[in-house]
Amino acid sequence: MIETTPMADSSQPRTSTTGPTGARSAVPARWAVVALLAIACLAGAAGSEAIHRTQGLFHVDPGRLGMPPHPPPIEREMLLYTIANHAVGFGLLGLLICGGLGFVWGALVGSYGTAVRALVVGGSFGLFFGAAGGAAAFVAYESLVAIPLDALFKAMLIHLPNWLLLACALAIVVALFRRHGISTQRLFVSALVAGSMAALIYPLLAVVLFTAANSDRPIPSGLGLRLLCFVLGGIALAIVASRWLRSVAPSAE
Repeated sequence: MIETTPMADSSQPRTSTTGPTGARSAVPARWAVVALLAIACLAGAAGSEAIHRTQGLFHVDPGRLGMPPHPPPIEREMLLYTIANHAVGFGLLGLLICGGLGFVWGALVGSYGTAVRALVVGGSFGLFFGAAGGAAAFVAYESLVAIPLDALFKAMLIHLPNWLLLACALAIVVALFRRHGISTQRLFVSALVAGSMAALIYPLLAVVLFTAANSDRPIPSGLGLRLLCFVLGGIALAIVASRWLRSVAPSAE
C-alpha cells in the first residue's frame, strides 16, 4: 500500500492512493482513474490521427511506378516504405499514449519531477515499442492475407503485437519509478493481459458497431473505426495503470 502525505516541498511525494488504514489519499482513487482514462482517450484519438496522416510520408515517386504489375525492385521499395510509414505512425501513437499515461501516473504517485521523468521515459519507450509494434502489425497483416482464417481471429493477431509492446513499455515506466509494491513479474503479466484484451475486444466491438467495416487491417478504414481501435487500446492501458496505483509505491526523489 502506498502511504504519502502532501508536503510543502514539491520535491517530495504529493499524492497517494490509500494508506495502511484504507484512508483516502490526497487524490481520490476515482479521480485518479478519471485522469488516466481522460489522457488515454485524448492520446488515443491524437495517435489515431497521427497514424492516418503519416501513411503517405514515405512513398515511391509516382513517375517511377508506371502501370501494374510493378517490377520486383519497385514492389520491394513500396513494401519497405509502407512498413516505415506504419512504424512512424504507430511510434507516434506509442509516444502519446505511454508518455501521457506515464506523466499522469508519475504525478499521482510522486512529485512533478517524477511526472516529467515518467513522461520522457514513457514517451521514449512508447515511441520505440510503438514503431516496432506498427511494423509487426503490418508484417502480420501481409503474412495472414492469403491464409483462410476467421476475420475476427485474424484481426486479433494483427493488432496483438502493437498493444502487447505498448503495454510492456508502460510497465517499464512503472517498474523504473516505483520503489516497492507489486512485483516486476506481476507487473508485466498484468501488462500483457491488458494488451491482449485491447486486441481481443476491439474486433468484437467493431463487428457490433461497424458491421460494414473491415477491422482486420493494421490501420482500420474510416474515422470511427480508427478511433475505436486506438482509443480502446489506450483505455485498456489506462485501466491497468490505475490498478497499479493501488499497489505500487513511488520511487524516492
